[in-house]
Parts: sequence; C-alpha cells; structure tokens
Amino acid sequence: MKNKNIIIIIVFVLLLVVIAISFIFLNKNISIDTNNSSESISLNPDVYPLYSGLSWSNASSTDEYYNLVGYEVSASAAKNISNIAEVSSPFEKYYSEKLESLGWTVDNSLAAGGPGSDITAYKKGSEYIIIRFDTNFKGTKANEPVQCPCDVVFYVFSGEIK
Repeated sequence: MKNKNIIIIIVFVLLLVVIAISFIFLNKNISIDTNNSSESISLNPDVYPLYSGLSWSNASSTDEYYNLVGYEVSASAAKNISNIAEVSSPFEKYYSEKLESLGWTVDNSLAAGGPGSDITAYKKGSEYIIIRFDTNFKGTKANEPVQCPCDVVFYVFSGEIK
C-alpha cells in the first residue's frame, strides 16, 4: 500500500512538471515590457517587414509625437555618410509605396522637415504611422552651416491619438 501511494505521488508530481513545462513553451512568445504588461509590444502590422538592411531596436512605448501614443523602433545604420538623400530616400520610398498601397494616406498636418531630418505621417482611420529620420552632423560648429560626414538614425512609429 505504501509503495502504491509513493507511485501515485510521483505520477502526480510528474504530471505537474509536464503541465508547467507545457505552459512555459506555449507562452514563450509573450514578452514583458517595462510596464509589466503581459502582451508582446509590436507596431501596426502594416509596417512589417521593417525596411531591410538596418538593425532595428525592439519596440518601446512613446508619446513623443504631438498628441499620439504608441510604439516606436529605431535603427542607426548609416554612419559617416556624405549624402543623406542616398540613404534616406530609399527608406522613405519603401514606406510610401508600402503604406499607400495598403490604404494609408499622408497626413500633412503632422509632417515636418529640415536640414537632415524629415517626418512623414500616415493615417488610416484613427491610427497613425510615422516614418522619420534624424541626422547627427559631425564636426559642425555653432552658427555654421551643417555638413557631412554625418550619422542618420531611422524611426518607425505606430499609434493613435491619446
């Protein structure tokens, strides 16, 4: 009788271990963000696949854009370049063609640009996707025109109005 109880206990413990392992493997794609959320952070599915040739960061939450809240990824792959348009134009063209073919429209009220930077906003319903790049000009002194060599950082944001 004693051996039978030990066998039942061993089987029960093994069953619990199998259930625990199964639970872990079934939920291995769920990540925890800094807000202790149990959902994986990702951008709007229409931005995927992200522009190739860049090493993208993990998505993080941001409310940097006007009155929008959402998630953003960044990539800093263009270093010591001399022609910003050579790296930024294909990036912007990729997202322009991709998003407009999926029904997104440009929202010029959120657009901005300047020497070495650009923001293009796309809207679909209540959702927004913002594509931008910023340039870090090296060796430029105060009150002098900016010039390369420079580094360009690319960003992709998706979210909605707060």
